[in-house]
Order: sequence, then structure tokens, then C-alpha cells
Amino acid sequence: MASGYDDDRDDRDEPSGDREDGGDDRDRRIIERAKAKIKTPAIVLLVVGVLSLLMGLYFVLSFLTIEQQFATAEETWDNDPNLTPQQRKDLKQKLADSKDSIKAISPLVIGMMLLTAVITILSSVRIMNLKSKGLGAVGSVLSMIPVVNGCCCVFGLPVGIWVLIALGKPEVKAGFAAVAKARQSPDGY
Repeated sequence: MASGYDDDRDDRDEPSGDREDGGDDRDRRIIERAKAKIKTPAIVLLVVGVLSLLMGLYFVLSFLTIEQQFATAEETWDNDPNLTPQQRKDLKQKLADSKDSIKAISPLVIGMMLLTAVITILSSVRIMNLKSKGLGAVGSVLSMIPVVNGCCCVFGLPVGIWVLIALGKPEVKAGFAAVAKARQSPDGY
């Protein structure tokens, strides 16, 4: 009989150590199968989260030197023989007009980037343990958003889709349900 899992065994035909209390052996097998299915996508999501966190920390350091970066840009324009005096003046004016906006928006974007990186890391760890499927979906979606994902969508988009697909597999859903059931049982496992 097909059970929707990778193997063709029918777990109902196998003896269970505790069939009256819900089939602990069967639940353990379901959990192990689900963990095996979600492990690789969750680890890759963890890597995306860590890379995003590192990128966010880099942006924090970069923001701390923003005045020096503005000064370096102006110096570069002053020393560029290919620019006319009017072009230099226009570039400096555009920079002066945007400095306040850059200084105001950058901390917000960096803060969102760090927050989403932490959520992505936490969600990947939680789904590896078959806990917080909803948080796993949130972390996956956040990894796909280019503005708040330090890894951009180059890595985040395919990984987020992969994790969402893995979370939707019947054996993974069964694993989350078995873990939730085990948490509610008095002996838990």
C-alpha cells in the first residue's frame, strides 16, 4: 500500500512498541523521514541567513564611515580629469542633496536586514527540528526579498522557494504533526 513516503512499507503492518498510546515507533520513523527531507534545504537557508547577517554587519561598519565615503567620492571627482567643472559641481550638488536621505534611510534598511537575517537563521534551526513550520515559511519568504536580504535574491530566492516546497511535502507535514503530538504527550520524545 502506498503511504506517500519514500519507501513502500506500510507502517501499520509493523509491530509498534506502544500502539495503544499512538504508535511511538511509527511517529519516530515519520519524524526521522521528515527531518531527512527538510535537513538540506534548512541548512542552505541557514547559510543564507548567516551570509545576510554578515552582510548586514558589514553595512553597519560601512555606515559608521559614511562621512569619509562622501569625502572620498568628492575627492575622486575633483581629481578626475575627464569631468568638466560643471559636471563636478552637479555631482557634488546631487550628493549634498541626498546625504540626509541616505543617512536617514540606511539605518532602517540595515536594521531590517539584520532582523530578517536573525529571523531566517532562527527559522532554519526551528524547521530542522520540525518546530515552528509557520516561522520556517516566514524565514523562507524573508530570504526572497532583495531589499532586506543581504544575499540579494541570487541565493535567497531559489533557497526560499526550495524550503517552501520542502515544507509542503506530505512527509514533512506529517513530521511536524508527529513532533507536535509528541510535545503534547506526557512522556514526549
